[in-house]
Amino acid sequence: MSKHIFDQRIEGQLYEVQIGWDKPLQAFYGVISPWVEREEEGEEGYFDDPIWSNLNYDKKLTLEEIADACRTRGFIIPEGLLENVGADQRRNAVNEVTFYDENDLPIDPLSPGF
Repeated sequence: MSKHIFDQRIEGQLYEVQIGWDKPLQAFYGVISPWVEREEEGEEGYFDDPIWSNLNYDKKLTLEEIADACRTRGFIIPEGLLENVGADQRRNAVNEVTFYDENDLPIDPLSPGF
């Protein structure tokens, strides 16, 4: 499974959006999860159960249908992300993760400061 991940704030709520290619299922997928702050001081927050996902749909969605589902919920997909996921499909990518920063640029998770 390839994963392309970006965080975005909508109406004050932080979300994580994942869009990618699932090699075993031979299908695109999308997941939108909200960030939950912990009540206890010093406790880390976490991304909660998805508010939307096509992982349990009977029908496989196209990449454009997944993008439309994100856009209708107010998300702006980083430039180049959909093209990169399409390339993952063509290469039948697996176990690849790409994060995108607030400028829509891919981030290397091994770089300092990540």
